[in-house]
Amino acid sequence: MTRYFPFTEHKRLVVSVDAFNAFNRPNVDEVNSVYGVADFCGAVPVHYKDAATLAVQAGGLACAPGGPPTPNPLFGGPRTMFNPRQFQFAAKLEF
Repeated sequence: MTRYFPFTEHKRLVVSVDAFNAFNRPNVDEVNSVYGVADFCGAVPVHYKDAATLAVQAGGLACAPGGPPTPNPLFGGPRTMFNPRQFQFAAKLEF
């Protein structure tokens, strides 16, 4: 948002506010897709709590006769996040 405050005919103060991630929602950037072995079977999870992640966590995928090995406890969870809520304030005098 920007607001102008005129002082004279040729002078004014410009005040602005910028908001990034104003609602402070968790914006997941990357998902941990390492299940626990080098041979990953099935779809690789791409997004946080997508269908592939939920299927593997429910035990719906089996690669070998004995089923998948013990999963990584961080599998399917967020690995990196985008920035939290940020505000930027600015004021400039134009003449």
